[in-house]
Amino acid sequence: MPENIPEATVHALIRDAIGAAVMLTLGYWLLMVARPFKPCRKCRGFGRLRRRLGPPKNCRKCKGTGMRGRASRKAARTARRTWGDARR
Repeated sequence: MPENIPEATVHALIRDAIGAAVMLTLGYWLLMVARPFKPCRKCRGFGRLRRRLGPPKNCRKCKGTGMRGRASRKAARTARRTWGDARR
């Protein structure tokens, strides 16, 4: 550590960095709880794909709903199932 930076300043920077990381994590968790689904990128949330010829067809990625689960929601669900299976 350089001599010209006071130790209290370094500790304050570390404390602030940890606080920011915790706030970002909690914010993303709240987003995941409030909105577990997001619009499908393939069909742009419409649920149907336009074709050059013929009628539109349902999107295979979202099964025509227009919404897909967030990756963090899927990971949380898998962890919950694994933890539940381990307790049986």
